[in-house]
Amino acid sequence: MAELNFLNKTYTVDDYDTVLNTLLKNGHAVPNACRGGHCHSCLMRATSGQPMPFSQLGLDPSLVEEGYFLACQCMIYADINVCVPDKDKRTRFTAMVAEKTQLSDQVVRLRLQPARDFAYKAGQYLTLSNTDGISEDYPVASIHLEDALMEFHISKDGNKKLDHYIFEQLDENDALEVQTAFTEYHYQQQYSTEDLLLIACDADLAGAYGLLREALHLQHQGNIHLLHIQRTPSSRYLMAEISELNKEQGKVHFTELAISAGTQDDDINSMLQEILNGLENLNNSRCFLWFDHNNEDQSEPNNKMASNISERLKDMLDDENQLITMKA
Repeated sequence: MAELNFLNKTYTVDDYDTVLNTLLKNGHAVPNACRGGHCHSCLMRATSGQPMPFSQLGLDPSLVEEGYFLACQCMIYADINVCVPDKDKRTRFTAMVAEKTQLSDQVVRLRLQPARDFAYKAGQYLTLSNTDGISEDYPVASIHLEDALMEFHISKDGNKKLDHYIFEQLDENDALEVQTAFTEYHYQQQYSTEDLLLIACDADLAGAYGLLREALHLQHQGNIHLLHIQRTPSSRYLMAEISELNKEQGKVHFTELAISAGTQDDDINSMLQEILNGLENLNNSRCFLWFDHNNEDQSEPNNKMASNISERLKDMLDDENQLITMKA
């Protein structure tokens, strides 16, 4: 039988099954919508082996030359290695702003209605773009098929170019573009009996909130500890919603770390270490981190904090693979 290789994992393919079905059956979050070759949301690239010509119909010749194909249309008859598409080639959809509401003085909730449905996972970073072509990555707080609209949280204090446009200029019934996500960074059913630690900074709380809701929706059995790091008082939000989830489930534990302006790095590190030391069963927990990752300057405070937390967790976990840094 033919074999499919993806992300260094090899799967035996059922007779005449497609790349998309094979990957979905094995737990990979591949974007998809129509499954008829029309929306192109499942675009992938073959790195070795030849995709079926039918799976390349309708694609630009330059994409065909590079080995791109539509996973939903590509039946597998021989061994093939595939990879995710380059970010600039991922499919984009228009989405209308259905709601824009204040969550705090500096954070707005943006709810979008995409022109067509496509699969995504709560907590993943998706790319939003405006009509001027400015694009940024934001974690999604909604659950696909459970929530009618896609939800994002935007901070006016953020470092992203699109933040201020969305916060100050974007109105309801305006349009943005949403680009599909192709990552393995999301909640998976195999984590259901593990304790989870979710750490998010400022408005990236949206991703942790989304993954938290999805885990509970999927009947997660372990405890879930959510740590929200707040660099400004105005980034404190969703308190009532998280408290309500804890009342309903009894397994959600919430900690806030408010960092005042001018707080020294050593003091921040001490506060973080004290919180981590106080967590039960941390060494066996599955840990997820959400930090604004668009700025690659490692001296930027947010990146320094994320790096510091990552290193501390790696030292405290039984296996560093338990640590998942969420990214686009």
